[in-house]
Amino acid sequence: MSQSRAAVELLAGWVVERVPAGAAAWFRAQLEAVPRAGDDKPLYLALGFAPRRLGKADLRLSAAELEAARRLRPGLDPVDWSVDQAARLALVLASHDGDDRRFKERLETLFRTADIGETIAFYRGLPLYPAPELLLARAREGARSGMRPVFEAVAHRNPYPAERFDENAWNHLV
Repeated sequence: MSQSRAAVELLAGWVVERVPAGAAAWFRAQLEAVPRAGDDKPLYLALGFAPRRLGKADLRLSAAELEAARRLRPGLDPVDWSVDQAARLALVLASHDGDDRRFKERLETLFRTADIGETIAFYRGLPLYPAPELLLARAREGARSGMRPVFEAVAHRNPYPAERFDENAWNHLV
């Protein structure tokens, strides 16, 4: 199983355990629809509806769930993530069809049209995305953000900058 698929399953499990049955059923249906769609419309709709359908409560992950996150991706620390953020990341990851360049282009489109909540979620997903080398310019842009929550999504509890930034980008981040 690919890391992206494993991440979708882990994130989806967290979400489904924390929302009412009807919301969980809606979310599962979206996770199935997104990769089967011929276009990105189901993804965009699901991302927009996620906070309304699933809520914005903190995930409040257990020690075992945090350990599962670290096993999936060393350095991953989703301790302060919310239900809608985990759901949005699962949906974005579910859209990956094996074409890393197309995934990067889709992610760039999402960033350009995102509200602040989506932007934070998308930046928190940096360590989970396939082809992380293609996302370096985007990560650097988030690290330069004047919006504190966006900067924190890149700089705090995120292993991506330490692993990918060159010395100049790292020094700017610090």
